[in-house]
Amino acid sequence: MALKGYRVEVFEANAYPGGKLSEIEIQGYRFDAGPSLFTLPDQVEELFRLAGKDPKEHFEYQKLDVACHYFWEDGSTIKAWADPNRFAEEV
Repeated sequence: MALKGYRVEVFEANAYPGGKLSEIEIQGYRFDAGPSLFTLPDQVEELFRLAGKDPKEHFEYQKLDVACHYFWEDGSTIKAWADPNRFAEEV
């Protein structure tokens, strides 16, 4: 939004910036507290392009057939297929 001339203020609930994109270090061990799922990559790429940047110069990703797996205490599982129709069938 700042690139479009808007005045921007960022509010963060944590004591550190980053939200989902963060890490925690405890006794010399690093734990990734980041997102478990990369959603809406097209919109992320669009933000880079709006800022005049090439997203491929900053990160790489590969779309997988199964985005993630969900597990429940009763032993139930489902696969979150990247294809919306296949995911709907799974659910």
